[in-house]
Amino acid sequence: DFTIINVEKPPCFLRKFSPDGQYFIAFSADQTSVEIYTFKGCTAMNEFLQICKAKDFIGNRPEPFHDYLRMSAFHAFFNLKHSVNVAPTGEQLNRECSLFTEDGKYILVGSAAYITDE
Repeated sequence: DFTIINVEKPPCFLRKFSPDGQYFIAFSADQTSVEIYTFKGCTAMNEFLQICKAKDFIGNRPEPFHDYLRMSAFHAFFNLKHSVNVAPTGEQLNRECSLFTEDGKYILVGSAAYITDE
């Protein structure tokens, strides 16, 4: 086990892995798009961790190599494959509403729009 605290990530809302574990789903920062990341596997950072002096934990101490690991970790594990705009103009995705179909091929998301009292 190895823990890295405060990993930098793209400006998005991280949601969940696909049922087969090959993809990671996020919502864009403006909550209008579904972002699909390819998961590169658990060993994606092995070469970095081989030269890391910390044995099981990288905390918040400002050390240049640890800062580099925090900045690099997300992109070492995930690669953006698609960003799909799914919310019509004026709507935002509901961050708590996302379901995969039984076969894992599709994801269902919900969106909402603000309705004025007119």
